[in-house]
Amino acid sequence: MSRAIAEPARRDSTIWVLAAHAGTCTAEERINFARTMAARGETDRPDRLLLVTCHRAELYGFGPVSEPRELASSVAGSGKTPRLRLLEGRTAINHTLRLAAGLESAVIGEDQILHQIRELRQSARSGHIDPVLTRLLEVAISVGRRARATRSAPSRSDVSLAVRSLDWLSLHGSLRSGGRLLVVGSGRMGRLLALEARARNIEVTIASRHVERAVELAQAVSGRGVGLEEAARIAPSQDAVALALSGLWVELPAGVPLPPVVDLSAPPSIAPRGNGPHLDIDGLGRWNEAAYATPEQLAYEVTATALTEQTAALFERWLKGRPSVDAVRALRDSAERNRAAEFERLMRRLPDLEPRERDLIGDFSKQLVAGLLHGPTSRLRDDANRGAATAPNRPSDI
Repeated sequence: MSRAIAEPARRDSTIWVLAAHAGTCTAEERINFARTMAARGETDRPDRLLLVTCHRAELYGFGPVSEPRELASSVAGSGKTPRLRLLEGRTAINHTLRLAAGLESAVIGEDQILHQIRELRQSARSGHIDPVLTRLLEVAISVGRRARATRSAPSRSDVSLAVRSLDWLSLHGSLRSGGRLLVVGSGRMGRLLALEARARNIEVTIASRHVERAVELAQAVSGRGVGLEEAARIAPSQDAVALALSGLWVELPAGVPLPPVVDLSAPPSIAPRGNGPHLDIDGLGRWNEAAYATPEQLAYEVTATALTEQTAALFERWLKGRPSVDAVRALRDSAERNRAAEFERLMRRLPDLEPRERDLIGDFSKQLVAGLLHGPTSRLRDDANRGAATAPNRPSDI
């Protein structure tokens, strides 16, 4: 495809986010949305990125504005994920930055989301992803770091879902210092749960499909590592159970009574037993949002919101200026061709000049052209409506 044909499509392009969020979609609907996007080949495109976390599944894209609307309509029409949220342009940019800053999380300023966005950026770098999406992720990560750097002395409740999980278990059962907690899952969230329990002087047992991983994590918290079958056997004798599995806990027999349970798996690893307190990942989010924000959280929210809005405006300005990059390059190339031609013409009229004198005149001519171009190129970079981008293509403009 020629550049002349491809350029209009890029000018009509925008950043967009098609989101299945815990506020409107169940955990199963979010997983179905992610699977549908993969099945349709959306995740194989260079202008698409899929982010899946505990509370969301979001498809990021950069392209013609009609594409995300058609995609949203198609998915909603299938009936599988009817309550999607479509964000476009500045709203999508701001959402991405707020996400990295932890402002869209169940726990304000939590750190887990920033790790997940870093992982998404790494996967983008390993493939052939549109540079606009890659830059968006890099700017988001920078915003996330800068926002968290403003916290003077954050309490641990500001930074982890694991903390809030143990808070809930302590309020709804007998989990206390010296108590026993069964953590089912040895991934990143399982590790956070285990470390938080250890910090509270709680005895921890780690369970995993891979016993060696459970044992390795258990050693880090002076606990015990077991398999899922052994975990199912000892679960009723624990003071609480925290789950963070990537699938169902099929080894747990139906009807086995359990102590208070927090299930951070998405979708949930077990169904509520009806014999004790039970909270899934979405319920934890609602419970935490209903709690009063601390003064530290409120201060962080104000500072981080200002940072995200300011950076979103700068990113949007950069994005709108991208079509003028070729115009700037054309302007400079045309000016340099004319400068070089005039310089050679002058040198032929002054054949007796010394090399040093020739160099001085050459340097002066370059500085003169650069100074004359500074104003026009600056205006082109700030050309948000792109009306000036075609001017340098006319030879008479130079």
